Amino acid sequence: MACNQIIKMAYYVAVVAFPVVLSLTNFGNYLHGGTLIELVAMQGVAVVIFMVAIKIFPRVGVTEKVFVVLCALVPLFFVIASLVSLLG
Repeated sequence: MACNQIIKMAYYVAVVAFPVVLSLTNFGNYLHGGTLIELVAMQGVAVVIFMVAIKIFPRVGVTEKVFVVLCALVPLFFVIASLVSLLG
């Protein structure tokens, strides 16, 4: 049981830290001064956040499931938007 709580806590910390790092620094912002390595690192973190959301989804309550899904959509949107901007 304690392992699930630690995983959920790490998930929520990563979900909060992801947009903060992305918006308040140039880290991962390839089109505005960041490097390609930083962009790939941030996309990797976004994918890990989404995978952890999939892992903890069956282990949380009904009301928390909505919150987990909404929190997982923010990094997923970043991955999709950055791929569209690089390819388009």
